[in-house]
Amino acid sequence: MTFWIVLKVAASLVALAYGLYATMVDFHKEHEGKGPLSRKGKIGIAVLVIASTLAIVADFGDKTSAAAEKARAQKAQDAVTAEQLSRLSGLASGLQSAQRTTTAISSDMQTALHELTRNTRSVGKVLTQSERALEPLRNMYFRGSIKLGQNDSEISEFMANARKSANAHQGNILLVDGVRRMWAGPGVPGFNLQFDKLREAPTLSHLWIAKGSPLYPKAGSPLALIAQSLLMVLHFSGTKLDPSSFIPSLLRKPDLAMEFVATPDDVTNFLGFTPNGDPTLSFASNVAYSNWESNGVILSVPDLLRAQAVVEPVFGLVTQNDHKALEIWKSITLNYLTMSTGDGRSFHLDNKSTLRLDGIPIFVGHFVVGK
Repeated sequence: MTFWIVLKVAASLVALAYGLYATMVDFHKEHEGKGPLSRKGKIGIAVLVIASTLAIVADFGDKTSAAAEKARAQKAQDAVTAEQLSRLSGLASGLQSAQRTTTAISSDMQTALHELTRNTRSVGKVLTQSERALEPLRNMYFRGSIKLGQNDSEISEFMANARKSANAHQGNILLVDGVRRMWAGPGVPGFNLQFDKLREAPTLSHLWIAKGSPLYPKAGSPLALIAQSLLMVLHFSGTKLDPSSFIPSLLRKPDLAMEFVATPDDVTNFLGFTPNGDPTLSFASNVAYSNWESNGVILSVPDLLRAQAVVEPVFGLVTQNDHKALEIWKSITLNYLTMSTGDGRSFHLDNKSTLRLDGIPIFVGHFVVGK
């Protein structure tokens, strides 16, 4: 409690006390018919005036003191606020500085990352070009066979006679009816090198029927028409075809294209059957570099292995009117296809899917390491 409040209360109490006293006491005296104030009344009025004055002065002093105190408190609050604002300003300035530093570091890191990415790509390109230069494509050698469906009555009859003759004439000889056993292994294809002690024993791969054999399809028959003209067309492309939604025109825009004749000739291409009785058209051919069609995208063995391979057997003498021959064509499957790149390595086609254009099969896949 401040001095001014004490003074104001004291003055109020004095005024109150005087009021009570004045109520009970008569401060007038009779003199010549008049009632002037007595000496006590004059003293009481003086006391009342002084008390009221002190109360007014105390109230003014209290308000002035409160205003001064409020001003001091406001000033102190302003000082605290100013100090806090100054600290916040310093903190914001520090944050801005840190942000600028972080931005600068981030920018430097982005620049470094871009430079590293560019250098990595450059190194990758150099390595790829070196890889391509170390493993260039040379003349390629293909071997494989196409399996014929056995639903056709002519093929069923052909196979029955062929199996009967093969079972009747066992041995590694050219049989009297033109059936010959072909062997596969580490040696030369077609030879049974059972006395070669430096290599593993070969295995029977297939049996072929010579064109002059009485078992060979008769001229003019659908099977004979199929066997008269077989062309293997191979396309390689770095752009992968989606078998579920491909555009036929894309098949005619490869990065590397080649073809070879696989018509049975009793030299490297044969009509025959496998040991388990599946009728086949087997073939082997060397495709020289000069017979390729290329746009320069695929120039090395790694390029070839990364590319998608599309293989289409084409029977050139079959027309739309040769209905039975067409049905045989539509029923074929790719038994196997291997590729040698001229450097001692061999790869086989991993047939991922089969496309069909008007029922004609086209085989799609990749060449992978293997025999």
